[in-house]
Amino acid sequence: MTQIKRGLGTVRGTTDIDPAVRTELIRRLSNLKRFVEVSEQHFEQKRQERQQSVAARESQQRIETDLERDDERMKQLLKQVAHLLFVEAPRGNRDAFPEAEDVAQRALELRPGDGTATSARFSAEAANQLDMAYHLRNLRADRFLAVLEQVEFSHVPFPDEPPIRYPDAAVWRRLTEERKKWASVDLHNYRKGLRSESSGLLDDETEMEFVDLPLSDVVDYLKQQHNIQIILDEQALLDEGIQPDEPINMSLSGISLRSALKIVLEPMALTYVIQDEVMRITTEAKAEEMMSTRVYPVADLVIPVETPSGGGSGGMMGGGGAWAGHGGGMGGMGGGMMGGGGGMG
Repeated sequence: MTQIKRGLGTVRGTTDIDPAVRTELIRRLSNLKRFVEVSEQHFEQKRQERQQSVAARESQQRIETDLERDDERMKQLLKQVAHLLFVEAPRGNRDAFPEAEDVAQRALELRPGDGTATSARFSAEAANQLDMAYHLRNLRADRFLAVLEQVEFSHVPFPDEPPIRYPDAAVWRRLTEERKKWASVDLHNYRKGLRSESSGLLDDETEMEFVDLPLSDVVDYLKQQHNIQIILDEQALLDEGIQPDEPINMSLSGISLRSALKIVLEPMALTYVIQDEVMRITTEAKAEEMMSTRVYPVADLVIPVETPSGGGSGGMMGGGGAWAGHGGGMGGMGGGMMGGGGGMG
């Protein structure tokens, strides 16, 4: 096409040839140009048609491949549902029913509205619900019989021989003394036992003879005197306008470290707390922010104290009581069964 265009331009620009010959050449070259253009268009159209045909065949092949893969996947899912319902479930595998329901749901999601998948989903769900209802009914029956059995057990009487025997008073005193260390438990420092150790040190006797001694030096003295870790919270003191070198004038002897600290610190609105395994000297406001979880025995506060009366008191007092009516109960400590209204001692 390029050569034809170039030749046509050359003929049109040439003036030294016969006009009739030039006209004929131009006509022939123009016809040849149109023929080539039409041929090229026809060739391009054929090429595009071939490409479209190839693309259509490939697309159709992909669709057929996907359909075959989906068909195979559907067959496998339905086969798995049948295996779970008719092979695994009869063997006593109760998990087969919900699993079959899940598999059938996947088959239905693969082809929504498919009749076979819908039927499999319905059958699996129905089988699962029937199995659950069957086992729940059996469970209710078993539990009902178990409750009846417990009721029958509750009707079995028991004698008060041998009677309840409580320990001697010395045993109760020893138990009471042992409980004192649990009267207040700090959960934060429970494992390390720091609270009890520090409490013991605070009960030690101390002596103080301070004349214009800075507070920081007082802390150092107490650390060495009682072998205890003490930290002066200088930042908290400065926030309250208290200088760490505040002079202390104090003369004390024969009192506990706990009382001495209280006497020394209270005039400056200071106090001490035990935190992070050390004693911390800080302000009262700062100490209120340092809260800890503690446990106190409150059984005496929440358990009502009932005074024995009626048959119950008679039972506790009696040594060999007898039947006295239909309402009597069993006595507590060696007593027999006494009059109406009595309870179990």
